[in-house]
Amino acid sequence: MSWEREVRDITHKQALAKNQGGPEGVGRQHNAGRQTIRERIDMLLDPGSFHEMGAGAGDAERGADRSLKSFTPANFVLGFGALNGRRCVVGGEDFTLRGSSPNEAGLRKSVYAEELACHYRVPLIRLHEGGGGSVAGAGRKTVGNPPHTPPRFRSVARALGTVPVATAALGPVAGLPASRLVAAHFSVMTEKTAQVLIAGPAVVARALNEQKTKEELGGAKVHTRNGVVDNIATDETDALDQIRRFLDYLPLNVWESPPRRAATDDPERRNEALLSLIPRDRRKIFDARRLIAAIVDDGDFFEMGRFYGRGQIIGLARMNGQPVGIMTNDSHYYAGAMTDAGARKVRRFVEFCQTFHLPVITFVDEPGFMIGSESESAGTIRCGTRRCWRSPTAWCRGHR
Repeated sequence: MSWEREVRDITHKQALAKNQGGPEGVGRQHNAGRQTIRERIDMLLDPGSFHEMGAGAGDAERGADRSLKSFTPANFVLGFGALNGRRCVVGGEDFTLRGSSPNEAGLRKSVYAEELACHYRVPLIRLHEGGGGSVAGAGRKTVGNPPHTPPRFRSVARALGTVPVATAALGPVAGLPASRLVAAHFSVMTEKTAQVLIAGPAVVARALNEQKTKEELGGAKVHTRNGVVDNIATDETDALDQIRRFLDYLPLNVWESPPRRAATDDPERRNEALLSLIPRDRRKIFDARRLIAAIVDDGDFFEMGRFYGRGQIIGLARMNGQPVGIMTNDSHYYAGAMTDAGARKVRRFVEFCQTFHLPVITFVDEPGFMIGSESESAGTIRCGTRRCWRSPTAWCRGHR
């Protein structure tokens, strides 16, 4: 007796999973101006490099003879792929199935994403769209875990200290997916189609009697200015391109060095614009981004968090082929003074560079801490002083 029937069964389930939410669900996604998760993965990765994990996972209904009657696939797609020839793990919610509210198999695959990335020591990319768990209705299973299951966010935290993590909000993202979205070294959201929410408008209205739209609660203008999300993207193509650019500067994991390239920019060149770019009168402002572009390789600077802590500029570039972190002040905002938001932005960036062995180049034009009642109320002096610390545990380890 062979296993031919079982093999056919697995192949059939994998084929059914490719249908996602069916023509109707996929059509709704496209009509909303958004791609499906499988289309997004294909857009992101090197052509033909995606190797899916658990494509046949899901909820199967069988007849008396154990034949497959119906199949609901996991609404989370996960697998290995390659970006510019380098291996990575990529996953994301399938909004065409139940609006990504996790079914049992989908939840387990989403939790497994960090485990895969940590085990194989490769970057993790999460493409988010969807909400957290819903209240179980009649005939619907609840989604949960036994009490002895390791805490779900243990692997999320471990990934942040092990491999580069990049995430994107490509539609409405609420609940647990929103929390996982911001558990990243770099996050981006689309300008018109994405919102990031702890809870949606209906829940907020019931709980707080606050009438707000999804955009007012968690649109790009909200979250790129409060530091929840790093960058804004014009569309999905732009968001995926930003993730690709971000990871291009980073090693696969903390045990490797950043990928150095043969320099295409003459390291001996002299840019005459630098002689006059910075005014001799220190009371006058200048374009710090133009300064950076004049110095780094090929003028290529990947800025992060532009709309948060606007007096500070941070980002990634290359110098003589070597990836580096760049940090400076923007004199257009409070003359580049350090605000509470700017201090948090700088501290996070320096810790990120330290994690992945990126040298930091700083162009200093800072008059000091921002003054005034608003600055005092925000606790700027504490935030600004904390940026000078390493974590207390690291300090203790270094001074035993």
